[in-house]
Amino acid sequence: MMNAYRGCIILACFPLLAACSGASPRTPVEPAPWLPGEYCADHLSQLASVVVEKAVRPTWSGEFRDVASCLRFNGKAQPVVLLDLRQTYPASLDIQLDLRGQYLLGAQARLLDEQFITLQEKVFDDFVQRPEHFSLRLYPHANDPAPAYLLIGTDPQSIGGQLDLISGRRVVSVWTGGGYMGAVADGVEDQHRKGIRDVGNFRLVIESAGLQPDTETGTD
Repeated sequence: MMNAYRGCIILACFPLLAACSGASPRTPVEPAPWLPGEYCADHLSQLASVVVEKAVRPTWSGEFRDVASCLRFNGKAQPVVLLDLRQTYPASLDIQLDLRGQYLLGAQARLLDEQFITLQEKVFDDFVQRPEHFSLRLYPHANDPAPAYLLIGTDPQSIGGQLDLISGRRVVSVWTGGGYMGAVADGVEDQHRKGIRDVGNFRLVIESAGLQPDTETGTD
């Protein structure tokens, strides 16, 4: 009985020992370089667009390179994705760059009207980091024409950079011996280095201002 009592007293007063261990971040493997196809557009109007379908809350997602077209800008071919928003009537757009893949897309975004005139332009640094993605929210300006297209390209200032992600867990081990008891806390830190490249998944979520009348049915 005395030994049990003494063990409880020592456990209550015993200082908690802490240790921390971690691994050096791994350098990301470089993706294969992007190669333009046989056709490369010289103007935005020549690009094939991806239509975002009309819905209560329109969404679209895909892998950038899988859907990218080639656009020649300032004499240089570059991958871009042109999303057609004309069925969605957006009040806001949330562009999400997925953090769960091997690479993070170093994106820039341009909101365009029907004549492909830029209404808003944002670069990678304008995105905000969330737990599972980087997010950029766009709101059409009240005095601007309704946005018709969203152009997703790559930000040359960010491509080639890297993002260090740190996660951790805490493990507590309890030991006993000779009537004494104690605990050791071990903090394990994992570091992962993610390359910012011209490849990666992204998602578009649209909050619509309201569906417009369907002129084909004669609705006012």
